[in-house]
Amino acid sequence: MGQADIENGVLPILMYAFNRLKDPKLKSCFLYCSLYPEDYDIPRDELIANFISEELMDTRLSRRAEFDQGTSIEEVPQGMESLTNLKILYLDCCNLKNMPTGIFHRLTHLQELTLPCHVVHPTDVEGLKQLELFDGRLNSASNLNRLIKSQQSEGRLRSYHIIINEPGEVFGYDEYYPPCKVVHFGDDSLADSSLGVDENLLPQDIEELLFEGSGLSCCLLDYFPMLNNAKDLKKCDILVEDKIECIMRLSSEEEQQSRGVPFQSLEDLSLYGLPNFIGLL
Repeated sequence: MGQADIENGVLPILMYAFNRLKDPKLKSCFLYCSLYPEDYDIPRDELIANFISEELMDTRLSRRAEFDQGTSIEEVPQGMESLTNLKILYLDCCNLKNMPTGIFHRLTHLQELTLPCHVVHPTDVEGLKQLELFDGRLNSASNLNRLIKSQQSEGRLRSYHIIINEPGEVFGYDEYYPPCKVVHFGDDSLADSSLGVDENLLPQDIEELLFEGSGLSCCLLDYFPMLNNAKDLKKCDILVEDKIECIMRLSSEEEQQSRGVPFQSLEDLSLYGLPNFIGLL
């Protein structure tokens, strides 16, 4: 990048962000980052350790608390939407209070997006056509449907861990979950769904599927017919579902041929807390 590009493009944005910082220590932290070379991948823990050593952070009772302070973000930084060329955004912050609506409308180049599971994310995520990795929470099965439909034509989404509503206490949520293709239906996420059976969508390449107190009822394959053709599904957990009775229904040979063979790649099946469960068939 030439000097003219820096002065005309990058510098005004940096100055805008710098001038909006009210705390002198935050401004010093901002300027400290300029000590690193251009395009350098700055290790987070190293940066926080340097901030502590330079006394750029408020004193805490322990070094652990000081590190936690360095990773504590309660609000999405102002001006985030102006970073229109952003490709990777990691905002998995345990103290983040909310996610403003409309923040992703201008971030159309995002390819990787990681958001905290305790915050419901706005529906404009579905407008990210370049998205290849998504890790976060949606508030309904309808929002999942819209996200899936928006990605069907592009086919770029290669890794996802999507939580619908809130994860319960049995399975919980692991922030270090490895990149894969997971959909997790949490508390009552299906109980009040207005979708018809044929409208319950799941990604075709899903590898892991979890239901945990979601309100799943009757037969799993009746609820999600597309699972008949989910050839990559390797793991399925059904936990604390008091209405489900079976996984699939007996069908004729002709019906099996037309629908496909369900769960042909399944390697791991966990069933727990199912008082009305009769059997797989």
